Amino acid sequence: MASVSITPMEPDDVDDAVSVFETGWTRELSPPVRERLAVSLAHLVRATPEGSHVARIDEHVVGFATADVADGLWLLSALFVRPEHQQGGLGRALLSAAFESARGTGRRLILTSGNPRATRLYASFGFTVHPAMAATGRPNLETLGAVACGREVGPDDVGELDAIDARVRGAVRSHHIALLLSQGARGLIAHDGPQAGYVLLRDGAPPVDGVPLLLVASDDALAAALLRQALALAERPVTIDPLTANRQWAYRVAVDAGLRLMPAGAVCEQGIGQPASGWITSPLFG
Repeated sequence: MASVSITPMEPDDVDDAVSVFETGWTRELSPPVRERLAVSLAHLVRATPEGSHVARIDEHVVGFATADVADGLWLLSALFVRPEHQQGGLGRALLSAAFESARGTGRRLILTSGNPRATRLYASFGFTVHPAMAATGRPNLETLGAVACGREVGPDDVGELDAIDARVRGAVRSHHIALLLSQGARGLIAHDGPQAGYVLLRDGAPPVDGVPLLLVASDDALAAALLRQALALAERPVTIDPLTANRQWAYRVAVDAGLRLMPAGAVCEQGIGQPASGWITSPLFG
């Protein structure tokens, strides 16, 4: 009889976790993307070790979950189980283990990719589900209507980005921003009177990069201007998600850019309500 166990994720488990992730993705990850994902998972394990677990069958890693707690906001960053083991309750067991790290937090967030079993699982844990769309494709610069916006973000700006996050997200994530900047992410920070916002971006394909990586603004007009500028800097097709119903400004930008719109899972939350309209939530970093 197979031996099944759920144990805390250790640094040595990260490569196995990336392999599990790859089985649920539609194509093989390129070496640079695979490396960035491994670095990001290792970072999450260090940041919130009590939120990261692996599922083993006969000592082989067949699933994993990582959850992050930062400034009172709990985020399920990833939950993956190999397809051949998805009917045995491992997803629920991993979520239960990761959810232990949510004790004492009043605000909790999960982003789903559209897997109906996963969405049902999160709803069964009491999460409110907000359906979302994605915008994908290569931006049409002739119709995008981008206008120069803001200035480049540097390492010394992390404190200012924290202030914007605290205002809009209700939680800071400076350790995550520092990681992304160290991985080569570019950023723009902008002010419009009392309003402020920023976007971090890297050209490429989802899920561990893409445009934007993070976008937060205290005003919808400023958020739209930052997104237009980010798309103008994109050098290849992009994906923007999740776009919930209260992010109509992002839909208008996507239409102007000639991007395709399609269903893209949901934002699941407890204690948040719909996340602020100027906050495009990030799967790994909230």
